[in-house]
Amino acid sequence: MDRLDIRDEHLVDDIASRYETLRDKGLTLIPGAVETIQWLRSGGCKTALVTNGASAAQRAKIMRFNLESLFDAVLIEGELEYGKPDHRVFQAALAGLDSAPDDTWMIGDNLMWDVAPAKALGMQGIWIDTYGLGLPQPTPCRPDRVVRALTELRQQPRMQVTP
Repeated sequence: MDRLDIRDEHLVDDIASRYETLRDKGLTLIPGAVETIQWLRSGGCKTALVTNGASAAQRAKIMRFNLESLFDAVLIEGELEYGKPDHRVFQAALAGLDSAPDDTWMIGDNLMWDVAPAKALGMQGIWIDTYGLGLPQPTPCRPDRVVRALTELRQQPRMQVTP
């Protein structure tokens, strides 16, 4: 905490602990996320969770919200030693799903870390424009579809899944 000129180590520890508590308390799922994943799975889609961050923190969230059973593959940066936007994590997801890129959607809220690398591998890129700001200009990445919320995926005819 040298940048803030705070020399009291106990205060620094208290601030960090309080921050963690408040952050975890305020953590919620994206509205409709579970129902949308269940809807995709009910149509025969395989699903993967690809997330950045430390293993312990990400696993705690997955356990807290009972998410593991919703996914055929779970890829966490802290367990792989690479994460988004590294192409290897997308390739690992494809392998874990036994899916070809052109049969796979990548849905994410970060245009350059979620959508762009997936599209570079031939996947369909769906960008969640949460705030409705539209594509930043200029942008080298053009998603195949833009939605404001994950639940919008259920407003379209169900994906056809071929055996």
